[in-house]
Parts: sequence; C-alpha cells; structure tokens
Amino acid sequence: MAIVEDTALLITASRDLAIGLAALLLSIPPLRHVERVHGPTAFRQRLATDRQPALVVLDTDQLGEATSGVIETMRAVSPETRCLILSNSVAESRELASSGIEPVVIKGADPVGLVATITNLLGDTASSS
Repeated sequence: MAIVEDTALLITASRDLAIGLAALLLSIPPLRHVERVHGPTAFRQRLATDRQPALVVLDTDQLGEATSGVIETMRAVSPETRCLILSNSVAESRELASSGIEPVVIKGADPVGLVATITNLLGDTASSS
C-alpha cells in the first residue's frame, strides 16, 4: 500500500515559477516538502515509489499535449494524490475542464485564490483518508 506523504510535486519548466510555487506551497499545512520533477518520464518514475505525494502541480507549458496522459497515470497509480493544473489561458483551462481535468488555475491568478484552491484540495485528501 502506498503512503501519501506531506510532499508536493511540481512539474514546470520555469525555474522562477518553481521557486515561487515552492515558497507558496511550503506555507500551506500539511505540506512540508516540495520536489520539482522534469517532464512526464521523471514524474512517472517518481510515482513508481511507495511514497506518494499529497499534491501535484502541473504546468501545461511543461507537459503540453501530454497533460491528459500524465493525469490519467497519476490517478491510476496514486488515486489519493490531489492535482492542480496551471494553465496559460481561459480557453486552455476550459478545454481541460471539458475533458474532466480540474481544477485548472490560470497562471497569474490571485495568490489568495490559489491558496484557497490548494487548501480545499488538501482538505479533500484529509476527509477521504
């Protein structure tokens, strides 16, 4: 049985975004660790361990067309892990949502709203345990 740990995984090509998100995520209990993985292959390898992250933040810039497949893999391998998608545009976020991929947050959105979304996601994890 996989253990869900107090870790968030970031998949983004942007160093600046990773630094900013790491600082934000570490301010949200129960997260204590943030790891950045580079691309779908590294992400799948990380999920193959018995210690699953509580949260995964995916940047559509990093994944592009692979976004849906990465999410499907994550849901199959680690169903208790929560996921947040960072999108570049309203059109892209609508397209993802229409495919059943939620929540999607547009980059540059209000940080307070982003924290609320993450807190709600992590609260869902606690209530489903």
